[in-house]
Amino acid sequence: MTQLHTSVSSNKVVYVQHNKNADGYIPFDSPYHLSFYMQKLILDSKMTYKDIAEKANLSQRTVSNLASHHTRDPRVNTCIKILQVFNKKFYVK
Repeated sequence: MTQLHTSVSSNKVVYVQHNKNADGYIPFDSPYHLSFYMQKLILDSKMTYKDIAEKANLSQRTVSNLASHHTRDPRVNTCIKILQVFNKKFYVK
């Protein structure tokens, strides 16, 4: 079972499906690159930070920090919550 309270840098790789019609998954083994992906998801959405935070059960500040790239080593559980808000298919290994 994946320990969800660790950062990506602790040998966890998050694989995110490229798009809804693709079979391929993008591996994010770098917390830095994953944080950019989280930032893009948040900024490209039409949702407010508050709405994302409520749906993900995160603080608005956490969402804001991800969107502004102040969080460069996001926790896996935080990324999973954000991915779920945007209905992204993923797995952690």
